[in-house]
Amino acid sequence: MNHQLEILIDIANEAFVVTHGTSFTTIEQGLIKGAVTGLSYKEIYKALPGAEKEANDLTLNAFQRSLAFQFWNQLTVALQNAGLLAPEEKIGLKNAREILERSHSAPQSVVVEVMGDRILWVGRQALMQQIVDELLGDARIVSLVGISGIGKTSLAARLTYFPQLNQRFPSFNIIRFAEKSPAEKKPADFAMIAQAILSDAATSNERDINAAISHVVQTLQDQAHLLILDMAEVAIQTNTLGQAQFRDRTLQQFVEAFVAADSLASALIFTSQLKLPTLLEGRYPTRMVEHRLRGLSSEEVSQLFTAWEIPIGPDHRDILQEYSDVYEGHPLALKVIAGEVRCEPYNGSLSTYWQDYGSELEQFRQWMADEQTQALPRLESYNCELTDLVRARLARTLDHLEQTDPLAHHLLCMGATYRPAVEREDWLALMMPEMQRGALIDAFQSLQRRFLLEPECLHTNQVLYRLHNLVRCTALDRLDQLEPWS
Repeated sequence: MNHQLEILIDIANEAFVVTHGTSFTTIEQGLIKGAVTGLSYKEIYKALPGAEKEANDLTLNAFQRSLAFQFWNQLTVALQNAGLLAPEEKIGLKNAREILERSHSAPQSVVVEVMGDRILWVGRQALMQQIVDELLGDARIVSLVGISGIGKTSLAARLTYFPQLNQRFPSFNIIRFAEKSPAEKKPADFAMIAQAILSDAATSNERDINAAISHVVQTLQDQAHLLILDMAEVAIQTNTLGQAQFRDRTLQQFVEAFVAADSLASALIFTSQLKLPTLLEGRYPTRMVEHRLRGLSSEEVSQLFTAWEIPIGPDHRDILQEYSDVYEGHPLALKVIAGEVRCEPYNGSLSTYWQDYGSELEQFRQWMADEQTQALPRLESYNCELTDLVRARLARTLDHLEQTDPLAHHLLCMGATYRPAVEREDWLALMMPEMQRGALIDAFQSLQRRFLLEPECLHTNQVLYRLHNLVRCTALDRLDQLEPWS
């Protein structure tokens, strides 16, 4: 299955998790994959693992008339909740690919997770207030950066619920950057922004690109818009010198004009796995603010599980601490776990869930602490849904890194063998003297720009670097396939 189809399935899966608290089962995953690749129910059923069909006593008739019917209804609700499907629409076998392609390419509304009539949100309160104050002050661009699944898009969406921002910015748009413009088969990032601000009729009359940029900037000066530009990492590339730049030169011109304008009523929020390009030689530092998101604290993890209606007693604190430590507060990983605990057969019992997965998690912590252990961990085996969602997303991040910066990918995988945080020189020594020092420094900085390295300042004159546990395990899985660098 190609990368584009995997993206479509991830869109459906993430919406499903938000509404129903669990990822697709193996059978449901086979169903959605078959739908987006144009298979019939009979063909999908035939391709399902025999063990899964036997374990669920699943006949073709039951698969098509019962399981598939229920799944499409559940997915319809999930996509409607996520704002990806109109109330009168339904998704099914025949239109699944069309609907998901539309959801991926079109500007979308962001929906913060809702349970009942309340917003499901915990933590980051001080950070959110800081960002609100910045947007009400001099900041014109706020970038939320960090690894996949750390909560960038959710945080941006949550900010739109603040009354102060609603009053300051009455108009709100979100644009999710796509790998390519579906119509033109090439990047058209600024065109998506212009369409959102000016509408199709206005942009179709702008033949001169400089005039179009001026028109959009003037509109944003006169009318207060808050634009969330999501997944900006796919709109960024590196040049031959290793410097980050927007792949669409027009987008770069627009953002620079936006920053440099004398007065402005609007603001932009970028979410990205990559550091944004340096603009205008850094002449407007107060107008551009960056926040790197890290995992939730132990107390916030407890709040998260409580919000998911999982009872937390005194005897559960140590269990939550284990999960918080091993997954380093990674929100998406922890929400997947919480969603599993809520559902059968655990029905909200964290203790029962721990009986199934606790021993493996403890073994993983011992592995992290034991310098003599040579066996590699498989963190995804400690949670049955983790591979399907969190690890798959991180794997795509490393796939993209391997394509765009092979040396940085090689350095990352080799650096995953380090258990504790180490100095930069230790990272560079992994591939010296085979590689020139300058090239290795560029590769190391590439990992920094992607926020794949976790810095630790143990002393005022020393910074150490390590990988997030989830990134590290994903990288370790690739070591066996890593060819010697030449």
